[in-house]
Amino acid sequence: MRETGQVDEALAVRIYRRLQTMDFNANVFREEPLILLCKPSVRWMNAKQVFWRDVGAVFDLHFGYASMTYEKEELHGFFTEKLGIT
Repeated sequence: MRETGQVDEALAVRIYRRLQTMDFNANVFREEPLILLCKPSVRWMNAKQVFWRDVGAVFDLHFGYASMTYEKEELHGFFTEKLGIT
């Protein structure tokens, strides 16, 4: 999806839900932009750039907030426990 520019948020949710139940090397999410954020705009980020909750407009250009896209998808554990996002 990232390479083609074709964004499918529902597919990303399914992938993250599946990964939530698996053991995998989460370090790849720290190095590669594998986190799809759709709000406030569509962009791909790595885990070093993502927080669960919005920490303020001052950081919006450099960081993303997973809760804006995934809070209703029950993926809090995936982002905070599996990926170590705070």
